[in-house]
Amino acid sequence: MANQNRKLESSVTLFAAIEKDRHAVLRAIAYNEKKSLADVTREAIDCYLIKLWNDHYSDPKVRKENRQLTGDFLRITCR
Repeated sequence: MANQNRKLESSVTLFAAIEKDRHAVLRAIAYNEKKSLADVTREAIDCYLIKLWNDHYSDPKVRKENRQLTGDFLRITCR
């Protein structure tokens, strides 16, 4: 998961428009957990990707065909 003092090794800047309500929730979570909004957003994306992987790509046949999706991604854990 995201670490507040983590230096990203290979980062890409992501810009996305989100609804105000979702932004407010992310800000509240960041404030309550004493984390940056960026860290909370990274954690949310990690959890989404893990769920997507487990629901759609964990089948060995699909995994073989989508080998490029594996690697460090599989080491991500979602609480």
